[in-house]
Amino acid sequence: MLTEQDRDKPARRPRRLPGLRAALAALLLWLCVAPAALAAFTVNYITINGVATRTIPAGTFSVTVNVTLTEGWWWRSTIFSTSTSGISCHHSSIQPNYRYNGTHNWTYNMNLPTLVGQQLLVQGTRDPNCTGIRYALTPNVLTIAVNGANPTNTTGSVTWTVSFSEPVNGVRLGDFGLVKTGIGGTSEIVSVTSSDGSGAFAIGTTGSARYGTVYTVTVSTGTGSGTIGLNVTDSDTIVNLGGVPLGGAGAGNGSRTGAVLTIDRTAPVGTISCQTPALCGTSNPTAATSVTWQVVFSEAVTGVDAAKFALSGTGTAGSAITSVTGSGTTYLVTANTSVSGTLALNLTQNLGTLLDLVGNAATATSASLSNTYTVQIAPALNHVRIVHDGTALTCLPETVTIKACANAACSSLYIGAVSVTPTVVTGVTWSPNPIAFNNGSATATVRRSATGTLTLGGTVTAPAGTSLTCQNGATVGDCALVFNTNSCTFDAVEPTLNANSSIYTKLSGNAFSLDVLALASGAPAPSSTATGTATVMDASAVSTAEPCGTTALSPGQNFAFNGSTGRATITLTPYFQAARNARIKILTSNGVTSCSSDNFALRPRNLSVTSAGAYPATADAAGVSASATVAGNVFSAGSEAFSLAAAPTSFVPSPAGPVTAVTGYNGVPLINQNRVQPSGATQGSVAGVFAAGSLSGGSWAARGDAFTYSEVGYFRFQPWGVYDQGTFADVDRLKATPECYSDARLNSTLDPADPNVLVSNKFGCYFGNNAASPYVGRFVPDHFALSAAAVVNRSSLSCPVASTFTYMGEAMAPTLTLTARNAAGGTTFNYTGTFARFAPAAQMNLRAIDDAAPTRTPFPACAALKAHPCISADTVTGSFTNGVASAIRLPITVFRPLAPVGPFAAFKVGVKPVDSDNVALKAADLTLDPVNAAAAAATHAKLGATPAILRHGRLNIANTYGSELLDMGVKMTAQYWAGGSYLTNGLDNCSGLDGTDFTMIHDGSGPNGINADNMSIGENFLDGAELVGGVGKIVLRRPMTAAPANLRPTKKGSVTLKSSRDYLPGQGRATFGVYKSGPVIYVRETY
Repeated sequence: MLTEQDRDKPARRPRRLPGLRAALAALLLWLCVAPAALAAFTVNYITINGVATRTIPAGTFSVTVNVTLTEGWWWRSTIFSTSTSGISCHHSSIQPNYRYNGTHNWTYNMNLPTLVGQQLLVQGTRDPNCTGIRYALTPNVLTIAVNGANPTNTTGSVTWTVSFSEPVNGVRLGDFGLVKTGIGGTSEIVSVTSSDGSGAFAIGTTGSARYGTVYTVTVSTGTGSGTIGLNVTDSDTIVNLGGVPLGGAGAGNGSRTGAVLTIDRTAPVGTISCQTPALCGTSNPTAATSVTWQVVFSEAVTGVDAAKFALSGTGTAGSAITSVTGSGTTYLVTANTSVSGTLALNLTQNLGTLLDLVGNAATATSASLSNTYTVQIAPALNHVRIVHDGTALTCLPETVTIKACANAACSSLYIGAVSVTPTVVTGVTWSPNPIAFNNGSATATVRRSATGTLTLGGTVTAPAGTSLTCQNGATVGDCALVFNTNSCTFDAVEPTLNANSSIYTKLSGNAFSLDVLALASGAPAPSSTATGTATVMDASAVSTAEPCGTTALSPGQNFAFNGSTGRATITLTPYFQAARNARIKILTSNGVTSCSSDNFALRPRNLSVTSAGAYPATADAAGVSASATVAGNVFSAGSEAFSLAAAPTSFVPSPAGPVTAVTGYNGVPLINQNRVQPSGATQGSVAGVFAAGSLSGGSWAARGDAFTYSEVGYFRFQPWGVYDQGTFADVDRLKATPECYSDARLNSTLDPADPNVLVSNKFGCYFGNNAASPYVGRFVPDHFALSAAAVVNRSSLSCPVASTFTYMGEAMAPTLTLTARNAAGGTTFNYTGTFARFAPAAQMNLRAIDDAAPTRTPFPACAALKAHPCISADTVTGSFTNGVASAIRLPITVFRPLAPVGPFAAFKVGVKPVDSDNVALKAADLTLDPVNAAAAAATHAKLGATPAILRHGRLNIANTYGSELLDMGVKMTAQYWAGGSYLTNGLDNCSGLDGTDFTMIHDGSGPNGINADNMSIGENFLDGAELVGGVGKIVLRRPMTAAPANLRPTKKGSVTLKSSRDYLPGQGRATFGVYKSGPVIYVRETY
C-alpha cells in the first residue's frame, strides 16, 4: 500500500456531519437549536425548499423555521423527526439561542435519501440538547379545496383536498361531513385516502394509524343540481406525531368549513322571439332586406354560431343567416330576405357544442309562430298568371285568380300596379274588365252559356310587354277551361254550403259527409224529389260516358230529396286509395249524370318509412348492435347507397281500426334533415331523393335506391322526418282560397300541427311519417385518414434534442393520428365506443424495412425464437374517441443479435390499419412497400418524413487506474458497428450515465482490499451525465478510507464496471491503489 505522500493529493470536499450520517442510517433526524416560552411562541411558517410542505424530497434540501417569541421566553432547541425515526439532537452549537421577544428565522440543509416521501414533524424545547419541556405544535386544517372545475356538471364523483398543517393520524370517515342543497339521489362520502410517502392508504371508520398531511375525500354527486360542501368535524381523534389533537385539546376547536361545490346539470333553454315583435306572425309584412331575432337563454352559454340555427317557412329561398352576435344569455341572429313569404328561426337539433359554462348542451323551447316574420319583397314583375281549376259551369260564373308573379315559379308576387285585359271571345263575359290590382293578386269571374273549352288569355297592359300564362292545378301553361252542364242540375258540396262551392281535402279510407244539391240552371230547386247514388270518382281520367271519372274510389251512396229543401246529406266512405284529383259523381234514378262542381284531393293519412328496395340497410332495427350486417354487408358513410321506401298508410279512426296500406299514391316525399336522429351523439345527413310513388312488388310506395348517410352507426327518421309538403293535394292547396291548410314548421326542428285533425273543417295539405321509423344501417367510415405521423427515436429516454437514430434492442415509438372519415372527407364523430371497431394493437399491421439501395432489408415481426432481422411490439396506446384516435403510440424494438450487423440508415416504418369492417386508408395514402426485398406496389402508409437510423451499439468503458485516496474518472464511449469495425457514435447525445446504468463486480481481493464493504455502485458512484457526441465519463468516489479500520482498503484492488443497458453493453476495469493511468507514449525513471 502506498503512503499518503506518494499519491496524488485529493481535492478538498465538504464532509457530511457524522451525526447526520448516523441519522440517515437510523431513518431519523433531530436537529436542535434555540428557545422560547412555554405558551408564548407562534410558529409563523415552516417550509421545505421555500414551499409550505412537510414531505421530505430527494437530494439536499433546506428546512426553514420562522417563529415569533413573546414574554421573554426561550426557544433553545428545534426537533425534526418522522413517524419512523428515533431521536437525535444537535443543540445550540449549531442553532443560535433565541430568548428575546421578536421574530426569528433559521435554516438547515439536509439530505435524507432513506426518508424520501415521509412527513417531517417539527417541535421545540425550552432547554438545550432537546431536553426539558417540549413545545408540541398544534395541528390545524389549512385548506379544504375542491379539485377540478367549480361549478361542474359531472354525474360521477368529485374530490376535495384537505390539507393539515402537519402530519396527522387518527383520521376517520366520521371526521368529514357534507352540507347539501338541492341535490337528490345518493350523495355521500365514498372514500378518504392519503399518502405518507411510502404508498397511498385508505381511511376507514376506526381511524388511520398512518400519518399524512394531505387527504383526498371522494364524494358521489347524486342527482339534480345544487351545492355540496365538505366540512371537517373535530372530535379530538385526529392527532399529530406529538399526540396533540386537532386544534388542541377539546372537541370542535379544530373544525373547519370547507369549499362549496356547485353542481349544474340543468340544460340551458333558448327562447326565440322577433326583435321587432309587431312584425312577428301578423298580417303586416316587412319589406326589409334583413330581419333579426333575439335569442335568450336561461343562463350564459358559449358556442353560439350560425350552425346552431335553421330557417324555415315559405320564404327561405335565397335566405341565409348572415350574423350572430351577443354573449352570455342574449344573442341577436340576423338573416337576409330574398323572397316573399314567412321566415322563422329555429334552434337545430345538433346543439352539441352550444354549452353553458359547465358544459350542459342547450335545448330549444317548443316554438310557435311567434318567431315568424311575414316578408313581402317588392321585386320586378316576371309574368302574369291566370290560375283556374280546369272546369266551369254554363249556369254559373266561374271564379279565377290572376297573379302578378315575381319569378318564374310564381313563389313570390309583384305588388306593384298591374292591369290585364282578357281576350275577347264571343259569348264570354269577364268581370271586372279590365282587371286592375296592385297587391300581387286579384280574382275575377268569367261566364259562358255554351258548353265547350274556353282558352283563357289576355294582354298585360301595365306594365306593358309582360307575358301572360295560365295554371290549372299544378300544370303551368294549361289555359283550357272546360264549360259543361254537369253541375247545373245537381251538385255536391261541403255541408251547408251553396252550389258551385268547395269540397275540401279528404283522407283515404276516412268517411266524410257532403250535401247533394238539386238545381235548376244552377239555382236551388227545393221542390225536387229526385233519388239516386253519389260516388267518389278519380277525375284524372274521364270519358264521354264517364265525365266525372272512369274509376270509382268509393261505394255508391243513395240519396233522396224530400221535395222541400233541395238538399240531401250523405256519408261517403272512400276506399283506401289516394287520388290527386277526385270528384263526386251524382247519378239519378232516371239516368242523369252530374259531377260536383269542385274537385278535391283524397290523400293518405301518413307515410311509413322503411329501408326497403335493392339495397336494404336493415342490420338492426333497434340501432344498437355494433357488429350486425345485412347479409354480411355494411354501408360506407357518404358513398355506399342504400334504399328507402315511404309507403302511404291510413286507418279508420272511429272506432280505431288497423293501419292499412293505401294505393294510388304517386307523390314525391321530401326529407327533413332536422329529424334525422342518429344512434350516436352526432347527427348525420341523408343524401338522395325519392322517386314518385308507384306500384311495385304488389305495394305502393315512393322509393329510392341511391341514398347515402354521412355518419357512422345507425339513424332513424323521427316523426316528420319524411313528408309530403302538400304537392299531392295541389288541387286544393293551390286554389285561390286553399281547401286544406299548410304549416310553416315543416322541414324544421318543430312539430307541425297534426294534419289529420280538422281546422275550420279542413285537413292539412301535408302528411308524413307520424311515428319514428326503424333504425337504418349499419354505417361505417368510408376510410381512415392518417396525420401527425412520426417515428420517435429512443423513445424510452427524454432527449433534450430529438434523436435521429436508435440502437438495435432499444425502444422506438412510431406515433400517428387516425381519423375516421366519410366519403366527403368529414369526420365521422360517431366512430367511438363500440362503433369504433378498430383495435390498434391487432389491426394496425405495422411493418418495417431498411429501404436502402440496392438491397432492401424487411423487418417482419419476431417469432418466438428471435432472429435478425425482426421487430417486437410493446403495449400500444391510443383509441378512437369521437372519430379521432390521436397520438396512437406503437412502441417497437428492433432485435439486437449478438453478432454485429448494420448500420441501417434508411429504416422506415409503415402501417396498414384495417378495422373489423374492412375500413382502411385510401389507396393514395399507401406509399411504402415494407414487405418485399425487391420493391413492389405500396401496401402501407409510411410514418414520418425522415427515415430512422438503426445502429448496433456497445459502450466502451476505458480501463482506469489511480489512487485509493482520489476519486476516479472513467471514460465512456458509445460505439456502433460501421460494417467492418466499431466507431464512435457521434450522434449519441442522450445516453445517460448514472448509477442505475451500471453494475459493479469486485475482483475478490478479500479483506482489506476493494470489496463490497468499502466500494459499491450505490455509495461510490459520484457523478455522471449524458454523453455528448458519444463520449462522456463517470466519477467513482474513492474507497471508504474513513470506514472502520477493519474495512479500510490497505492494498490495491479493482472493480469491473458493466453496463446494464442491453442495447449498449460493455465493461471495463477500475483499479485503485496504483499510479494513475494516462495516455503516455514513453515513461522513464531517473535517479
